[in-house]
This record gives sequence, structure tokens and C-alpha cells, in this order.
Amino acid sequence: MTDINPLIGLIYKLSGQDISIYEESFLKRSVTNRLVHKSIPDISSYMSYLSDHVGEALEFIGTLSIKYSEFFRNPMTFYALELLLLPRLMEEYVKHNKKHVRVWSAGCAAGQEAYSVAMILEELIRRLYNAPVSYQVFATDVSEKALNDAQKGVYDPCVLRKVPKQYLDTYFIREKDLYAVRDTLKTRIEFSFYDLLDPCLKHPPPGIYGDFDLIICSNLLFYYNPTVRKQILAKLSQALSPEGLLVTGEAEREIVAKNGFTPVQCPSHIFKNNRSKRREKE
Repeated sequence: MTDINPLIGLIYKLSGQDISIYEESFLKRSVTNRLVHKSIPDISSYMSYLSDHVGEALEFIGTLSIKYSEFFRNPMTFYALELLLLPRLMEEYVKHNKKHVRVWSAGCAAGQEAYSVAMILEELIRRLYNAPVSYQVFATDVSEKALNDAQKGVYDPCVLRKVPKQYLDTYFIREKDLYAVRDTLKTRIEFSFYDLLDPCLKHPPPGIYGDFDLIICSNLLFYYNPTVRKQILAKLSQALSPEGLLVTGEAEREIVAKNGFTPVQCPSHIFKNNRSKRREKE
């Protein structure tokens, strides 16, 4: 494909939105997909089409949104959280009489990962500790449609295939061919609009002061260019508690390791904030 910068400039002119924040190869794949969808032969013809069909700029931008997720998407990561890392965290909470575990699901899509970690915490509190420890999951996205779907909590069985049967029986209600999350789990999660690229807000407003014990930001970073990735990771670093953990996607391991985080569990993709190490030295 030829230089994509003229297209970036045209879309900015037509829509006021800067798509240069995305990684170049991702943009080129997205353009190629759009050419096929519109039966347009090349990028030059597509730019002419854009000039005559202004609404196409917004439609193309819409295709750049990351909407897909599923429950327990990376089993190795969730096994590590359920069997090792979150039990360790809960033990520390019980030991030091701390009351509230704070979780942030950043880029939560339709809520699958937020509900996944909530189910794990529910089981840990109920089965292992039976202690007065509570938790709150703050789940954010830039898509109002995705947030509405997450709040409804109704899912097709195809995205539930990795949910353990005991979790499915405990936390979902069968509604014909769909499954609905029970209200007891929904009340633990607060869904809200938040843009990770907003320079004015360090964390979602409902989260008040950050200090999250766990942040899940999976399969989102690699869509952005290196500068934007660094900005997002710096924000997540500031939002984590000193001993907090960051969960990312499998393909993002190297990106995260180069930007101030250290893997704590292999081969899963869970990281500790290097900021805590600097605090210890100080």
C-alpha cells in the first residue's frame, strides 16, 4: 500500500479526528478491509470516495474501535490470577484488615473481562476466606454501545465457552438461547465512559483516587503507535497501587516490559509496576 499519511490528513480534515494515534500496519489493514467492503480498487480511489461521501470518514473511524472480547479470554492468565495472585492479595487484605479490593477493567468492551475477574473474587471471598473483604470493579470504554451491552449483561453462548460450569450455574441465568449475568454480580461493577487518551484524567472519575490493586487492559495497546502506548502505560502506572498488578494481552508482553513493568507470572501476561521498586529505593 502507498503512503497512508494523505489519507490520515483527509480524514482529520473531514472528521476532526486524528487517526495517526493508531499503529501504521493496523491502519493499513483497516483500509484494505474497507476497500474490499466498498469494492474500491485502491487508496487513491478511496480518498476520492471519501471526499464525495463525508459520512464514510466516521464509518471508517468506527471500524478502528476494538469491540471483541470473551470471558476468561486468556485461560493461563486467569488461572494465575485465580490460583496464585489474587489469593495472595486476599491474604494480605485479611492480614492487614483492609476492606476493599479495587479493580479497573480499561477498554472493557461488552464487559466480559470485568465479569470474569468479579466471578473469581466472589469465589475467593466465599470459599477461601469468608472474611469481611469487599471489592469493586470499575469498567470503562469509549463505546457507549459496548457499555450499554455490558450493563445489560446478556451474552451469546459462544463467548461463554471458557466459563467454568460452576461459574455458569452460579452467576448466570439461562434466558432461552442467551445467558444473563445475575444482579448480585452486576452490583459489583460500575460501567462508565472513559477515554484512556484523555490527558486531563489520570483514571476513570468513578474510581475517585486510583490506587487500583488490579488493572486489566488486554489486547488494546498494540493497536496504537509507540508514543500513544507509552502514554497509556504511564497512566496505568500512576493508577496502580504500589503493589498492584497489570494484566495485558499475549501479544503485548514485549510492549509492556519495555515501558516500566516487570513480568510476575510466566507464561501469562501479568506485570508488576516498576514504580514500586523506585519507591523502595527512595
